[in-house]
Amino acid sequence: MRVLTFLIISLAISGCASKSMSERADWMVKKVIRKIKLDKMQAAKLWGIKHKYFEIREGKKKERDGQFNELLSLIKSQDMSKKEVKDMIAKGRKMQDEYFPEVFPLVKDFHKSLSQEQKEKVARWLDELRRRFDL
Repeated sequence: MRVLTFLIISLAISGCASKSMSERADWMVKKVIRKIKLDKMQAAKLWGIKHKYFEIREGKKKERDGQFNELLSLIKSQDMSKKEVKDMIAKGRKMQDEYFPEVFPLVKDFHKSLSQEQKEKVARWLDELRRRFDL
């Protein structure tokens, strides 16, 4: 699960604003492949996670757009309630929970394919990111 957390954190903080999310994800996957020295099978599994995530994400575009429009309306409103904000957070969590059953088996398989040394490298890298970005 640390690997997935690492990838999500890395995607969130990587790349520049002019790149699409998919381009930033490509950059991050390539960086992970180099940094922890993945073999071809492991790299293919990592690319598979990225592709599955974006496949699911694309299928949820209308839902994500709707949530974003709700956020814009809430920001523009004269007032906001605690319930409205909690409802928006709950919708976001629900969407994340919907990704989990399809993505987790891929992440688990990828994690299983890593050597202990590679897992240690990921853990050190995550710790470095935590310190650098005060996570």
